[in-house]
Amino acid sequence: MTRSFRKLSILLVFLVGRLHAQAQVIEVLIVDRQTSPLAGAVVSDRSSNFIGVSDQNGRFFCRCVQNDSLMITYLGFENKKIAVDSAFMYNPIIKMTEKAFNLDQVVI
Repeated sequence: MTRSFRKLSILLVFLVGRLHAQAQVIEVLIVDRQTSPLAGAVVSDRSSNFIGVSDQNGRFFCRCVQNDSLMITYLGFENKKIAVDSAFMYNPIIKMTEKAFNLDQVVI
């Protein structure tokens, strides 16, 4: 009984360590078309429902796991869904696209 319990505990410690090692904290930079930082962009992680906001320099720190996805929203810009893969983790810069507004009518 104790021998199998010891093997099971070693296996669990190893597996928990492996799962924990896959999540990485990365620094994400959120910019507009001219690469100016966007302060106050809302970032949500689809898997853990974590929500945060970019700082005054457009930077946001998040704990991401590969094959996860981030949703970025900012007033006046298109919402952007980003897949967290090895390429994104290597270069985590998100360039937002402005929404096209149709201002044909003006009410005075």
